[in-house]
Amino acid sequence: MANPDTHNSPPQSPQKPPRRRSLTVRLILLWAVALAMLGVYWYQLLGLHAETRAQAQQEIRSHTLETAHTLSLEVDRLARQMDFLTQRLAFDWSTQAPAAFLENVALAQEALASASGTTFEVHIADAQGQVLFSSVLTEPFSPPDALNVADREYFWRQSEQSTGELWIGAPFTGQVTQEQSIPASRAIYNENGEFAGVVMISLPSRELSAALDQIFPDARDGAAIVLDNGALLARTQGDAQRTDDELLSTLARLLLERSPWGSEAVLAPDTGDADRLYAWYRTPSSYPMAVLIGRDEAAAMKPTDALIASSLRDGALGSLALVLTLLLATWFMARDHLHYVQMQRLRERQQLALYGGGLGAWDWDIAQDIITCDELCLQQLGLTPEQMPRTRSEWLKRAHPDDQATLEAMMSRGAEPAAAPQLAEVRLLHASAQWHWFAVLGKVVQVDARGKPRRMAGTLRDITTDVRREQLHRVLLDESQSAIVLMTAGREVLEANQRAREIFLPAEGASLPSIRELHLDEASYDFLQQQYEVMRNQHYVRLTWPLIDGKGERRWFDMHGVLRDPNDSESEVVWTLNDITDMHLATSALARERQRLITLLERYPGGVIVEDEDATIALVNARLTQLFDIEQDPQQLEGLSHEELCQTLGEPYATWLLPASTPNTNEHPADARREREVVTPAGRFLQVECVPVTAKHERLGQVWLFRDITERKRNERRLARLAHTDELTGLPNRRSFMEHLRLASDASDWSAEQPGAVLMIDVDHFKHINDTHGHASGDAVLQQLAAHFSARLREGDIAARLGGEEFAVLLPRVRLDDAEGLADRLRAAVAAQPFQRDDGEVLRYTISVGVAGIAPGEPEATLRQADRALYEAKRAGRNRVRRLVA
Repeated sequence: MANPDTHNSPPQSPQKPPRRRSLTVRLILLWAVALAMLGVYWYQLLGLHAETRAQAQQEIRSHTLETAHTLSLEVDRLARQMDFLTQRLAFDWSTQAPAAFLENVALAQEALASASGTTFEVHIADAQGQVLFSSVLTEPFSPPDALNVADREYFWRQSEQSTGELWIGAPFTGQVTQEQSIPASRAIYNENGEFAGVVMISLPSRELSAALDQIFPDARDGAAIVLDNGALLARTQGDAQRTDDELLSTLARLLLERSPWGSEAVLAPDTGDADRLYAWYRTPSSYPMAVLIGRDEAAAMKPTDALIASSLRDGALGSLALVLTLLLATWFMARDHLHYVQMQRLRERQQLALYGGGLGAWDWDIAQDIITCDELCLQQLGLTPEQMPRTRSEWLKRAHPDDQATLEAMMSRGAEPAAAPQLAEVRLLHASAQWHWFAVLGKVVQVDARGKPRRMAGTLRDITTDVRREQLHRVLLDESQSAIVLMTAGREVLEANQRAREIFLPAEGASLPSIRELHLDEASYDFLQQQYEVMRNQHYVRLTWPLIDGKGERRWFDMHGVLRDPNDSESEVVWTLNDITDMHLATSALARERQRLITLLERYPGGVIVEDEDATIALVNARLTQLFDIEQDPQQLEGLSHEELCQTLGEPYATWLLPASTPNTNEHPADARREREVVTPAGRFLQVECVPVTAKHERLGQVWLFRDITERKRNERRLARLAHTDELTGLPNRRSFMEHLRLASDASDWSAEQPGAVLMIDVDHFKHINDTHGHASGDAVLQQLAAHFSARLREGDIAARLGGEEFAVLLPRVRLDDAEGLADRLRAAVAAQPFQRDDGEVLRYTISVGVAGIAPGEPEATLRQADRALYEAKRAGRNRVRRLVA
């Protein structure tokens, strides 16, 4: 606290007692101000209530959304585990022995149970849907023949797609356990890339629902895990009594169509008379799942509403108490007015004398141990009257531990009747929690009839400024870690502190060398002389410069020079020198290492982001901005925090830099390498890898690597397309045709009136064409025939090349008569349009067609019937159409 000598003014001279009219005016103003403050209080209180209720409502919504986000991350983690397990099990099934596969299934079940608390079942089916393995059977490798999953959605979806990715579907009832389970499936391909079956992991819906019930035990709240189409995977049981599955599924689909995440209060579908808060969040990965949380917002707001009601009651009681207090204060003010005027005059005379000396007065009733202080004492200690110590022990506690004995001795000696006034300089605790120095003076001023001290009085004066000034001078000159030198304008040393002597003296007791001897050479000496001119213009100068120390070694210093008198250009100069030799050498070494690292990163074929342990961007190479298709200079991104970098890059780049979960729960997080694949707005595929940088399990930062894998992805898609397409004609191959035929024969809308049909087509005398005109002409004929199919078939009809000159056409949902008519028109069109070679020669060819109706559930039988019909057409003379009914 500042010295009261300079910051406290003496009280004003006593005023004449105010007249009664003046007192009346003050009372009226008091009531007006009090009532105005009461009105402001109620206005602010009601506004605070409204703000509190809105804030509580926002906090409830934010908390609900955060809970949905957290659950979505857990669901995403579970999906990633199922993704990994299906890949591993599919690989194990294709490459390992049954015993080893069964052991891996057990290990996978144990790992998933320990990581997420859930169990799962494993089923393996072949390309026809026949179950070959089921972990829920006593003999898992010998399931009954009746177990066939060809009609399951997860099976035919995996057989249709060619990417081999994980597919998660709506819950279904298991054929063995008869429980609702969530399927997570992946296709199995043989060594030729052909579809060989499906591995399916099923999670019991009841276990996920039970886990949600533990998180949301209150029946008024609920949560559900849904697919993008709104299908429910699991939900809390208490909430199921309020909202049925169909309504909740519809609501989830509508919310997810609007936004991947959010929170919104909607009309509750169970009662229709209240708002129900829903928050939803999609999983961050590509899995089509989301978490939906529903809360009874009115019930959640009850504590806040109860608190507001209690506050209103307390406010009303407080307002009533204020009015009563004003009435009582009015009466006391009128009664004490005259006494106050008289006491004020006497008090002003006493304080005038004390303020003149900057002294606060204190009085100690020794018999009752009560100490009172005047207003100046309170000001010097920064205390209110209620905070002021009242007893001797309280004052001793407020003294510094090292000064308590000094203060106690002063009070004890000063309490002797014949003792002279006692003075002590001690530290007392200020209200700012800092120690202030005080000069405390005390003497006995009253004794009782027996001569014992009864009352002691004294003064208190703040001397902190004087003490600190003396301490500051000692610290700056004698205890400073900086070298401080006072020099004349002619560069002669007048005074130097201890640190300067330690650095520049060659030995203890020696005198300081001349300034010229401290410089490396004459150029260094002349350069520093030039800085004096700068200092005279700017009054100060700062630079980093090397000097020679007392041992003859070169040291680097951060030098700061100022004029002792800024108004005198020829004044002495105070130089402050801080030894930064180690920092200078380290900075130089670090700059060299950084340049080496930058050179290495620029040669790296991918993009690189290096973050330090505080998630601050340390380095970015130019390749990164090229891969991201952004125009920022890499150096503009350095120094940003991870969050600032994400904001600068924007979407979708920010999502690529989201931290990924450690895939191995037994692996130390600092040793984990996390990878993902993303697609740029330009359509290029990037592999994103986050590599933690550690040393002895201490995290030093992390490195983000971005590699362009577009060409690899294109090759993968091309290989997948070739596995289902005939390379010569571009038509589906036999494998693809059989998949479509199985779907058509298993279709739920099959009818006897429009059963659909299969056309088996063969080019007549095709071997003669090859032998006579060459295989190139034969290939051209097959390509022209494929063009006939594309031009004359309906949308939804499927033509395929089964092999050689043999073709097949699938006509779903047609009458057999219509199918036979289409086959005949196709036969006639081929016969009417021969193939013309490049040399002008015309090759006429015909086709024979066999027609068979689709038999439900028997695709192989249907194909055999069509083949028999084709055989009949050829035996009847070729260039004909024959029909057989399955």
